[in-house]
Amino acid sequence: MKYCPNCRQMIEPRKHVNWFVLLLLCFITGGGWLIFYVPYYFLFKDAACPMCGANADDFPRNPPSEM
Repeated sequence: MKYCPNCRQMIEPRKHVNWFVLLLLCFITGGGWLIFYVPYYFLFKDAACPMCGANADDFPRNPPSEM
């Protein structure tokens, strides 16, 4: 769990697949582009906040303390 400063709550960052692009490119290229997408998804795609979509790499693990 990480704290999203945009949503101001604890979230579980997730990777999302753009299903429209996935299916469109599979249809157009006959699935050939998956050779490039699968390594990209597992090696380079960052987890994001499921609420606002912000990149979760810079999120702190704990919320800031209230003063």
